[in-house]
Amino acid sequence: MKHNTIISLIIFSLFLIGCSNKNSDNSQKINFPTHVYLEKLSPDKKTKAIIYSWSNEAINLLGSDDRFILGFTNPKAKWYIDFELSEGFGTYEGGITGIEWLNANEVVIKRRISDSPKDIKYNLNLNEWLLINKD
Repeated sequence: MKHNTIISLIIFSLFLIGCSNKNSDNSQKINFPTHVYLEKLSPDKKTKAIIYSWSNEAINLLGSDDRFILGFTNPKAKWYIDFELSEGFGTYEGGITGIEWLNANEVVIKRRISDSPKDIKYNLNLNEWLLINKD
């Protein structure tokens, strides 16, 4: 009986160790954007489209590690769309040049990637992206 209890405790301890997150210190941290790069108020004056930017590296001389994402804010909510607008090029070979509202539900992000226009339209109602300038 004593051996069964010890074996049961060992098995239970191994189970708990297996369930623990050993890599909690090494897990990737989520960075929420804080720097407003561009912003524009919608035609109905209810929603603001905001391009946020940040760098994952402290030293980023070429801007190749810059990230840009789209966010929106209105009196009731603030939300981000986690979609890399510079397609990983940062400001080195890409860049965001403007925001244009087409109507109260669609916004165009003006951008250049590898010296070509690659504007994107985002529809808030459908939560869809559409590449406008196709090569």
